[in-house]
Amino acid sequence: MRRTRLGGQMLTIRANERAAAAAGINIAGVKLTGFGIAAGLAGTAGVLLGYQQKSLAFQNFDVFVSLTYVAVVYLAGISRVSGAVIAGLMVPAGWCTTRSTAGWNSASTTRSSARSDCSSPW
Repeated sequence: MRRTRLGGQMLTIRANERAAAAAGINIAGVKLTGFGIAAGLAGTAGVLLGYQQKSLAFQNFDVFVSLTYVAVVYLAGISRVSGAVIAGLMVPAGWCTTRSTAGWNSASTTRSSARSDCSSPW
């Protein structure tokens, strides 16, 4: 992506938005295109997740599960593609698991949360 014209424009906008505008780059268009690409990738990931789990329900997604995934990506290295790939391999491989204890507690009206257990093999 970085070697394409759009990738170069994105990098230029990231470095200096005013200079990119002075160079004639349509900043709003490039930002909207980047948002569209990210949304498309997120949609594809959702479709693949639904295919893997055979069903999608609101109860399957807890706040702590999402925070665990973000933490794993951040710790693996958010600034590099290799860090995101490593994090993407860690979660499904079981090195970072989330045990969901979600459900209504019969003793109270509070909802119990998911417990995350990340253990790195390194």
